[in-house]
Amino acid sequence: MNPLLIAVLLFQTPFIQSSNSLYMVCRSDGTHTVTERSSGEVIQETTPEEFVMFNVDLTRNRIRSHKESKWNDIQVKGNSIVQEYKGVKQGIQANMYGEVPLNLPGPFLMNASFTNDQVKYQARSEGECREIDSTTWNEGVEMFNNARSTS
Repeated sequence: MNPLLIAVLLFQTPFIQSSNSLYMVCRSDGTHTVTERSSGEVIQETTPEEFVMFNVDLTRNRIRSHKESKWNDIQVKGNSIVQEYKGVKQGIQANMYGEVPLNLPGPFLMNASFTNDQVKYQARSEGECREIDSTTWNEGVEMFNNARSTS
C-alpha cells in the first residue's frame, strides 16, 4: 500500500481508546429557566458554571455521569457521542439532548426541558470536555456521593 495513503488514513481516522472506555470532565456555562406555563412568566433564571464527569462505554454504546449510576444509551455520530431522550414519567414530560466529543478535548452541549401542568424547566449548557483517567473518575464519584450523603 502507498505510504502516503497510509498516512492520510491514519490522520483522518478518529482515535478511539483501545479499552473502549472513555472518561471525561466537562466544564460548561449554562442558562436554567423556570417558567409558569399559564402566564409565561419567568419564575427563576440562573446562569451556573457546571462541571460534569462522564464515563462512556463505547462497546455497549452507553454513558453515565458522576451524578447517577444508571447507564443511558448513546449513538456515535461522526466525532460526537449523542444522548437523546423523550418521554413522560410521573406526569413530567422530558426532552433531553446531550453531546460530548469522541475525540478529546472537544465541545460539550446539553439542552433539556421538563414540563408538568404548572411549570416548564429549561436548561442549556455549552462548554468543553477534556479527558481524565479511571482513577480520577472513581475519586470524583466517591467525593460526589460522600458530599450528597452528608447534605
